[in-house]
Amino acid sequence: MLPRYLQLGNHTVDVNTLFKVPQSDDLPQRSTHEDRRRISITGVSEGPRLEDFEETVVPEQKQNVKHTGSGTGQFPWMRPRTQHEHDRRHGPHFEDESSDNSSVTVQLGHTTHLDCRVSFLRDKTVSWLRRRPGEAPRLLTVGAHTYTGDPRYTVQFRYPGNWRLQLTNANKSDEGLYECQLSTHPPSVIRVYLSVNAPEVTIVDEAGRPLREQYYEAESTLSLRCTVRGEGAGPPIWWLHGLRPLHMDTRRGGVSVRTERLPGGGGADSHLRLSKLTPTDAGNYTCVLPHRHTYTVLVHVLNEESLAELQQGSSTCGPPTFTGLALAVLFALLACS
Repeated sequence: MLPRYLQLGNHTVDVNTLFKVPQSDDLPQRSTHEDRRRISITGVSEGPRLEDFEETVVPEQKQNVKHTGSGTGQFPWMRPRTQHEHDRRHGPHFEDESSDNSSVTVQLGHTTHLDCRVSFLRDKTVSWLRRRPGEAPRLLTVGAHTYTGDPRYTVQFRYPGNWRLQLTNANKSDEGLYECQLSTHPPSVIRVYLSVNAPEVTIVDEAGRPLREQYYEAESTLSLRCTVRGEGAGPPIWWLHGLRPLHMDTRRGGVSVRTERLPGGGGADSHLRLSKLTPTDAGNYTCVLPHRHTYTVLVHVLNEESLAELQQGSSTCGPPTFTGLALAVLFALLACS
């Protein structure tokens, strides 16, 4: 190529040198990194090759890789989730299904909570039901609203997803199987069995036998013992004559109440004594624990007139056989009247 000169001011330059066109050998080579993404004939990008991820593949996983084609099928641990797995993870579900068929125990008269933790509830509803043998299921709550007429049942929602059922003043009739249900199709359910620990209350005689009726002569001393047995059972224990608390009775006099807690906290015994009984002391005597757990004995007080009628009737009807003043005394009086 002949040189071509151009005068620029006081300088003369070769135009061919100043405006040289780059040749193909002078072009920079493509980066090997760009070679790692290839376009197929259909124009769809091929999947990543194993060597493209060598720095992120765990050695144990790399040994188990099967080259079954392009895409994520080469990496089993990166496979897409199935629809079931997607719904299981992202649809309405219980956070802790291991709590199904669990049990909760509450003391009589106390408050208890049954938890139901739900994730991704969306447009579904949470309901609580109670089931007991021989009874139809009882709907307690729907969402945050109490459906049953018993105000002791309420939903105490705890963020972010605990639809907690609260029961106050629990009694023995509240025992049963409780279900937390999601309005999915089919319904999802977890179950909790509620037990109410109620102490056993009994009024016994001197031999420890349960009493329902007891007979005393006038001017004698009444002596009753109330036994309370059960975990956590114990004082306070009250005695009632009819509806009148005896421990607050300052008019009658001669009233003694002594309560002793058993070792180990397994219960208590309460002793009631009334001296110099009169016919006005007859009636119902009740041993009362908190939350209306009671046991009642009917006490009869027989005066001299009752005994005289008994003796007069016995001469006509034959001598009665009885030990002390027991129930046979009344039967004899009724038969001879």
